[in-house]
Amino acid sequence: MEKNKLVRKQGTIYRILAVEGDSILLIDCIKRTMPVWKEADWIKGCEECTEEELIEETGVILADEHAMSPKERKSVHERFTAIAGILPFLDDDRLRTERIKRIAEERKICAKTMRNYLCQYLAYQSLSALVPKGRTVPERGLTKDEKNIRCVSLSSAGQRKNLTRSCRKCLMQCQMREYGKRRYFI
Repeated sequence: MEKNKLVRKQGTIYRILAVEGDSILLIDCIKRTMPVWKEADWIKGCEECTEEELIEETGVILADEHAMSPKERKSVHERFTAIAGILPFLDDDRLRTERIKRIAEERKICAKTMRNYLCQYLAYQSLSALVPKGRTVPERGLTKDEKNIRCVSLSSAGQRKNLTRSCRKCLMQCQMREYGKRRYFI
């Protein structure tokens, strides 16, 4: 058994993180849960797996580390620096948990976020796995209610008006756009 070797068992891909005597430390690369210790006999029914199969199975596209933008590179560096203090304690569950909590408090981020960063890195063993995902904007248009709410918030921004006046003004503007220059009072 080799360290960082990928194995497949019952449709799930695991990465071997550590080997100590008759025990092995594994991470589930599909679910990306925290590493667990298993008996060495557990691995006997497994078949070897490649990095390409892991990427194909999970659908994750790892970015080229040299092609990252400076903003992405900074984010990856911050995330890796956060989990670097946990990596030496990976094989001890109690110490690992304490380090995660302490580093999360120091960096003022959630412990769950720290665990996600750690599992993401351990599953792929690449800094590219820590690149933040881009946010997507929905392609649909705004509904009439969303337009009205946006109009109210824009018309009252920076001014001390009450909500009723802002809504009335916004609705009049919306009606003027819809029905021409006539004014319909509410």
